[in-house]
Amino acid sequence: MSRTVPQDEFIDTYKQDHTRAQWSARNALEAAKQENVDPELTDCLQELYDRCVSHSGLLQAYSVAQEQVVDPEVGPADNRLDRNYSSFVAKVETEIDLYGADSARGKAAQKMLGGPLRAPVHTVTNVHREEQESTMGTIIGQLANDFVNEIKTCELEAHFDVLQADFDEFVARMSVDHDAEGPTKQAIAASKDGIRAKMYECIWRIGGAYPTTSEADLRMRSKLLGPFAMQNDRLAEFYSRNGGGQPPEVDPQTGENRADEDAPLPDQPAVEA
Repeated sequence: MSRTVPQDEFIDTYKQDHTRAQWSARNALEAAKQENVDPELTDCLQELYDRCVSHSGLLQAYSVAQEQVVDPEVGPADNRLDRNYSSFVAKVETEIDLYGADSARGKAAQKMLGGPLRAPVHTVTNVHREEQESTMGTIIGQLANDFVNEIKTCELEAHFDVLQADFDEFVARMSVDHDAEGPTKQAIAASKDGIRAKMYECIWRIGGAYPTTSEADLRMRSKLLGPFAMQNDRLAEFYSRNGGGQPPEVDPQTGENRADEDAPLPDQPAVEA
């Protein structure tokens, strides 16, 4: 399983969830064993694969522990927060169109859009709830602490108050008592970060082992990093076709989408990848 991989392939890369990383690691590991590459590279890929398998187990245990304790109102609270956040960002963007980039309101809007509101809306709202809680908490905190004047200049105080209230309710609905036997959100997040760190380590180790434009290095890069590049291609296609959204997980054995249709998934009450 390979694709031609040039030297600069992974300067930018998408966040592959644990299922995509597992598929990529498994195929790269098979190629590494066939080619008898440096054992350190094989061990790195094996550890990445093992971390992905372990993460799947953590997510399953977390989901089971949550079944009886998730607040049924967390979904509606999440939807309200998504709508009002999207609306708030849209109102800030409209300030520039209505009043001009050089006006006081336009400059205030640009300052917010270049600061806490710089990330595309879908990357804040179309993620799993724990990540949304963390990301949006940071954004709203920055707006409340450092952009009060800009909010006032754009006359968005009332809208921001509603946004803050919606966020507070969302956080309250998310604050449930977890089953002591189940993994914590912190454990899930640490596992996810560990997968991402190990994936980048494998990618850069392999790139460093085969760094040139020679035919031999190109061949080995393509064999070992091709699976990761192919998942990057599929994510790029998904985001382009759907204008963002949350990509579906894939079957770690086939690399194909688990969802019945290739469309953005609704937010899930479990934890991300």
